[in-house]
Amino acid sequence: MASSNILKALGWIPALATGAKSFRDNPVIGSPTLNRWGLHVARVRTAHAVARYRQSRMTHFMPADERARYQRDGYVTIDGFLSPSDLEQIRAELPALGGQARAMHQGDTITQRLLLTREATTDTPQLNALTHNPALLERLMYAEAKAHLPLLYLQHIRHGALADAGLTDPQKTLHADTFHPTMKAWLYLQDVGEEIGPLSYVPRSNRLTEGRLAFEYDRSLVARNQPDRYSEKGSFRVRDGDLARYGFADPVKLTVKAGTLVIANTFGFHGRSPAAPGMSRMEIFAYGRTSPFVPWASSPSPALLRLEHSVFTAYWNDRGRKAEAKGRRATWHPIATDDMIA
Repeated sequence: MASSNILKALGWIPALATGAKSFRDNPVIGSPTLNRWGLHVARVRTAHAVARYRQSRMTHFMPADERARYQRDGYVTIDGFLSPSDLEQIRAELPALGGQARAMHQGDTITQRLLLTREATTDTPQLNALTHNPALLERLMYAEAKAHLPLLYLQHIRHGALADAGLTDPQKTLHADTFHPTMKAWLYLQDVGEEIGPLSYVPRSNRLTEGRLAFEYDRSLVARNQPDRYSEKGSFRVRDGDLARYGFADPVKLTVKAGTLVIANTFGFHGRSPAAPGMSRMEIFAYGRTSPFVPWASSPSPALLRLEHSVFTAYWNDRGRKAEAKGRRATWHPIATDDMIA
């Protein structure tokens, strides 16, 4: 083996102990031979066992009935998490948000986000209080399987906003985000009916059943040569017939009232439901993905969260400058906050 390949391998192999998931970029992770021998399935099993252990140390973070539903189905809905008065006040505060809103285009959909930092919420007291609410944060930390304060955003999903592009939103194909348990959550600021593209989720697809492990095994053998770059990079897409073939139920559309909190394990199969062009939804969005093989649950740290906010902001500012220097637009590009909340 050439010395350059040896050096590369020294990076490929240690990545097995991290959240690295790309079958295309890492030939060890993507090796059909190693995966035929069970490499990918072993990573899946180990990561889930570690997550279960961490969550066993954090059961006080989520009420027992919610934990049972979350572990059974892969998601939990909490009706009325925001009271009508709190919901009304948060909506009224949105024009006063600071910070930098950004947008990303995927197919014909525009996703707009604003990171809810301490600086962004200085003039929005009710929204600021929500970002410190233990009833929210502890539930999210349990779902993430790590006592780590999650990133919170104001998010606006605009369906069909780029209809002339002739492209399909890849998030509207059922998929798994990665090979290990991860958390996403949506606290809706409006009613979410079928017409505005609610979250779809395949109940119990979060569990390591015989069918789910067979799906992971089969897909790992061919993942590095898939026609879509998402599967190649470890976010497996569900094909026609897969649900029946591997023993899964049909997806359910999580239609909910304003003020409802939905928390999902995005290892389970999920996606945006179709919606008519011009439809949109506004929500508080949370995201958490920890290192899958670290066994300790850690502890919440506001100082660490502020550092992460600074790093994320600096990262996207730098990406924007580099893209602009090349005459391009960054994947997450700046937009006016007024455009986001309109």
